[in-house]
Amino acid sequence: MHYGQEIFEGLKAYRRKDGGINLFRPDQNAKRMANSAKRLLMEPYPEDEFIKAVKEVVLANQDFVPPYGSSGTLYLRSFMIETQPIVGVSPSETYQFRIYATPVGAYIKGLKPMPYEVSDYDRAAPVGTGQAKTAGNYASSLLPSLITKKNGFADALYLDPKEHKYPVGSLTYKGKKHVFGNGKDAGPITQKLYVTLTGIQFGDLEDKYGWIVKVS
Repeated sequence: MHYGQEIFEGLKAYRRKDGGINLFRPDQNAKRMANSAKRLLMEPYPEDEFIKAVKEVVLANQDFVPPYGSSGTLYLRSFMIETQPIVGVSPSETYQFRIYATPVGAYIKGLKPMPYEVSDYDRAAPVGTGQAKTAGNYASSLLPSLITKKNGFADALYLDPKEHKYPVGSLTYKGKKHVFGNGKDAGPITQKLYVTLTGIQFGDLEDKYGWIVKVS
């Protein structure tokens, strides 16, 4: 674990009005986790087994899925870590895959403006580990986030690490693939830095309905 081979995903199970339970696109989480594993030279967890494991965890914890209309969900944190007892800097040959489940409330309550401060720190580099959902990317965001909150802002807004001109598509943990300005320049940068599932969903909606999702 000292060398940072740790990746994770987060998704939710929702209670339906008829009492059933829905998962939102777990196949996309499975695919992104496999891509993260490849970037960190970890053995990718099979995507079909990922989906199967998620469903089994939900069924085992279905009594903890909050009721319909409560804004609550069952949060599922899947992660994989290296477990080989080695001291030299090299990829592990053994890993553990686990899934934790816990009921949670609404992450952001209500629709209200949130002030963000442009950070002097970089979130992730396009040719680094920016596309991988790995622990190190989030650990590096803790200090900038703390600084901006002390300054009275909701969180940090990062600019692209190359030119420091364009907002990138991840606002620390609350990552969304936003389109800034006309979106022509920001798009490729956000895609290289971090592929968010919300961004994929927005893209699908744009393709299907001809919508343009923008954040100014």
